[in-house]
Amino acid sequence: MIFDTPPQIPVVDVANMPTTIPGGLVIDSATGDLYYNYNGSWYGITSTSKYVSPNIPGIGLFGAGSNGSYLSSTSIYTYATNTAAIGGNLTYAAYYIAATSNGTIGVFGGGNNGNTLSSTSVYTYSSNTAASGGNLSYAVWCEGATGNSSVGVYGAGALPGTGVYLSSTTVYAYSTNTSSLGGNLNHYADQLAAVGNSSLGVFGLGYYNAYLSATSIYTYSTNSAVAGGNLTYSVYLPAAAGNGTIGVFGGGYNGSTLSYTSIYTYSTNTAVTGGNLSYGAYGLGATSNSTVGVFGNGYSTAYLSTTSVYTFSTNTSVAGGALTNTSDVGSACGPNPGVNC
Repeated sequence: MIFDTPPQIPVVDVANMPTTIPGGLVIDSATGDLYYNYNGSWYGITSTSKYVSPNIPGIGLFGAGSNGSYLSSTSIYTYATNTAAIGGNLTYAAYYIAATSNGTIGVFGGGNNGNTLSSTSVYTYSSNTAASGGNLSYAVWCEGATGNSSVGVYGAGALPGTGVYLSSTTVYAYSTNTSSLGGNLNHYADQLAAVGNSSLGVFGLGYYNAYLSATSIYTYSTNSAVAGGNLTYSVYLPAAAGNGTIGVFGGGYNGSTLSYTSIYTYSTNTAVTGGNLSYGAYGLGATSNSTVGVFGNGYSTAYLSTTSVYTFSTNTSVAGGALTNTSDVGSACGPNPGVNC
């Protein structure tokens, strides 16, 4: 969901908040609940006091990729009904692309369409239209991306035809549609996934001369990264979704097509095995709200429009409604900054 709040009440990730904040009253970015601070501790006022925008329903956006041709199409997934509708086309067609989002726009960046790209396409959720954004700091494909309400971070990836794997990042500022170089990740990889909360992003899995289980933890406020705990399996071409406390990496390929998941807890930098997705695939996308992650598209023995809905509270999955596009190696995002991508 996206929270439509009075300007004097900030939206924050309460799980990662300091003990004081001017005014003392905040809205949790993971739940929409009101919290206040008393003697250095946070207390919820009521679980029904949610500020929810009437203009943007709980949606995820799946876009770009390939079905044998480069795609610019999008599919809008509504969490409440587990149904999908056709969205507006992106401004360019590409595969091995990455996407991240704040509450009003999703930014698809990089990828390949015969050339490696630094292009971006900015998708506005309220109008279901896309416009060209500012270029990333460098051309890249097979990268991962995540972000918070202010910036998106595109990290790692590859330069095709060179055998060069990257650990570099580019930081995209939503307010100006401009990019700058960020700090390097702690590992080289391509075909990885990323997820995060409002203060940090976790880049994990992928390939660098072998299938990887490694993670890098990127802190937005310092543009720096440290090594995180390993995930519970090694794979490339996974996807990841999460909420304010955990990120779920799922699917991928390591010689076999997988439905595995690995649950990464941000506060402890540790991972445990989660419940399997409802289908096995690689090259899929994923996005989420605070309660469920939707993994969609991908490839198994054919290009897929399939989805799997992962419930964070139970670590279980069920089949969701089919997307309107059939593709793999696209990406996904949604208007819920800091709890998805």
